[in-house]
Amino acid sequence: MSSDREALLEMYREFDSDDRAQGLPPLTEERRVEWIDTLVADGGNFVATADGEIAGHAVYMPTHDPEPELAVFVHQEYQSRGLGTELCKHVIADASAAGRDALVLEVEPSNRHAIGMYERLGFERAEAGGSRSRIDRRAPSFQMRFELSSPSALTTRHPPLVRG
Repeated sequence: MSSDREALLEMYREFDSDDRAQGLPPLTEERRVEWIDTLVADGGNFVATADGEIAGHAVYMPTHDPEPELAVFVHQEYQSRGLGTELCKHVIADASAAGRDALVLEVEPSNRHAIGMYERLGFERAEAGGSRSRIDRRAPSFQMRFELSSPSALTTRHPPLVRG
């Protein structure tokens, strides 16, 4: 993954500020470099490429946590093509193979596209026992959780990747 560091930085330099969530990716180059270095050092990272460039990035971290946090970013030029879904499937497989219990994430209520994708994959809202009750669109974010031992985990995930 460290070989993709510069390509990741380039993708995030071009990232549309309207697609930022919870302050990520960071706006300044210095903060982006620190953030990417942390993700590369402590996370399980996956990238999708198109036209020789990184088009999407998913990471779960810290990898040793029983319930690491998932983050998914797809460059604006490649959104709505299923890249985020495919990246999530690889993360699910890898985290499951590594013996993690669940994946968690924070999502902004206004990000309906992402919420729909996460729900289709089997993520549930952490509040109210995962119910699909009305989402408070004024809240800054809410947590979703994917139980890796659930039946949906077995049907959602790709086979684990072989690492060399």
